[in-house]
Amino acid sequence: MAKFEFLLNDYQKAVAQFDGALKQKTDDELKQAGCIQYFEFCFELAWKTVKAFFEYKGMIDCNSPRDCMKLAFKSNLINNENIWIEMLEKRNITTHTYNFETALSISRLLVRNENIVK
Repeated sequence: MAKFEFLLNDYQKAVAQFDGALKQKTDDELKQAGCIQYFEFCFELAWKTVKAFFEYKGMIDCNSPRDCMKLAFKSNLINNENIWIEMLEKRNITTHTYNFETALSISRLLVRNENIVK
C-alpha cells in the first residue's frame, strides 16, 4: 500500500471522529476545544494525503498546504478550492491563536458547516 493510501485511511477515520464530535451539540469549552483539535487533525491529514498522492504520481509541485490544495483542485481531487483555502486560513488561526473567543467562533463555524472536510 502506498503512503497516500495509509494517510487517506487515517484521514477518513479522523473525519468520522470529527463528525461524531460535531454531532454532540454542547456549550462545554473542553468539547469545543476537542472539535477544533479534530478539525486541525483532519486538515493536516487532508493536505498531507494530497501531497503524498502527488509524490506517488511523480509530481512534487506542492510543498505547502496552499500549493497542494490548489493543485488538488486543478487535478479534480477536490471540488471547491475556496472552501479548502478557507479551512487552511481557519487552521492557521486555530493553530496560532491563544484567544479563546476566536477559537470559540471557529468552533461555532465548524458546527454550522460540519460537512466542510468530507
